[in-house]
Amino acid sequence: MSRIRVGVFPLRNIILYPHTHLPLVVQDPGYVQMILDSERLNFPIALGLGDTVKDTHGRVLPRLLRPKKIIGLGKVEVIEKYEDGSVFVIFHGFAKCSLHDVYQHMPYLVCDAEIINDLDGHQITRFPQGTLTRLSKLLGRWLRENIEDEIYLQAVLSELTQLDQIVSHIAAFMVKDRELKQILLETYSLGERVQIIDALFPANFMDNGEENHQLRRALKSFENGDFLLAGNEH
Repeated sequence: MSRIRVGVFPLRNIILYPHTHLPLVVQDPGYVQMILDSERLNFPIALGLGDTVKDTHGRVLPRLLRPKKIIGLGKVEVIEKYEDGSVFVIFHGFAKCSLHDVYQHMPYLVCDAEIINDLDGHQITRFPQGTLTRLSKLLGRWLRENIEDEIYLQAVLSELTQLDQIVSHIAAFMVKDRELKQILLETYSLGERVQIIDALFPANFMDNGEENHQLRRALKSFENGDFLLAGNEH
């Protein structure tokens, strides 16, 4: 597969999923420059989880994050510049990718990346009757109860026309566990993501507000720690 060159923006607890929009206020000068260059030169930004990095003495380097190898891929859509040098930006997630060779470290990290497509595309196996309708209603109800801005709410709801859009928004908004969010991103089958989310949010979820904790622990036990990009310093 062909590779593209991307800016890399690791964050502690945020993942950009395909078909979602992520608004951020960015203050770090290096990342601000990346965003401005992305808008000007039209290159995508890989944005997702980063893990802490330690020095040779085992001390955490607070301003340094090592990105996961599998990460969301987005385009800069809206930028507002503030007097203090920070910017408001909206990332539009359009794919996910795997990071490969580092092209540059300064003034910000740039890597070669390969776009990842689902193995099953839009072909979904059968689910128990009512599964897809239930997940759609589950997300719609959650959004209406948690998004106060009516304009933003309607903008999000208007985008939920396909199954993969619904699944990505549930992962982005409703799944709280950091490792589980990453597992969903790394699952290369839309059908499997539907099955995981259906099991995580049982039929009585809206009544008791509880995810399936036993399933969450089981899924996390498969995390093997091989998803780090070694040698990332920026």
